[in-house]
Amino acid sequence: MTWLHWGQGELYPLLAFADASYLREPGQRALTVLVRGAAPMLVPLVAFPGEYEFVAASLVGLFDPGAADALAPLFEPRARLVVGAVYAVLALVTLGLGSVRATDRRPWRIDAGEVGLLTAFFLAVPPILAIGVYFCAWHSLRHISRTVFLDGRSVALLDRGRISPVVRRFARDAAPLTAAALALLGGLYLVVPETPASTADLVALYLVLIAVLTLPHVAIVTWLDRAQNVL
Repeated sequence: MTWLHWGQGELYPLLAFADASYLREPGQRALTVLVRGAAPMLVPLVAFPGEYEFVAASLVGLFDPGAADALAPLFEPRARLVVGAVYAVLALVTLGLGSVRATDRRPWRIDAGEVGLLTAFFLAVPPILAIGVYFCAWHSLRHISRTVFLDGRSVALLDRGRISPVVRRFARDAAPLTAAALALLGGLYLVVPETPASTADLVALYLVLIAVLTLPHVAIVTWLDRAQNVL
């Protein structure tokens, strides 16, 4: 679901902000979602198998320490080679199809440049840091921008170049659910089977919370996608 959502969050900006009109057919848009979501999910597995395994085992270990052993085959060199090859083929096919269909090269260059940037970023930066930076400085900002443009008052303010009031309006609107998410994090800490005992365990608990919150987020974004003819 996280894979789907991270890719889903990339499609609307390509269409609305980059004007990628060559993404016409549902199948081509689905390929774009697949490739964009695969960058943070698969590339770190290829580049940093030890760190990836540690994070995955930490998440699973909070609920069933023994179950983490089932993930071991994913981190073998042959499995990672297959994953890397599949990702490369999907990315090249998706961008190649876009190149053939693009009449305006600028949106396609933005698309290809972003795929290249994300791939290089996740190949070079250790996963925990990479995901943190990606989530805060890339993924969330795209959703925030989309949300802001749903608010007529904010759009009017932006048209007049007034950014600060827009930021305050968004912070006000986001505050209740942010507080609820923090309360949910405290509740998870109390009920998780294996009580977090280290910094790594606390980070794992936080990542579990993010995964849990993905479900309602996906539901809302999917509703928006349908309403705005994105998917």
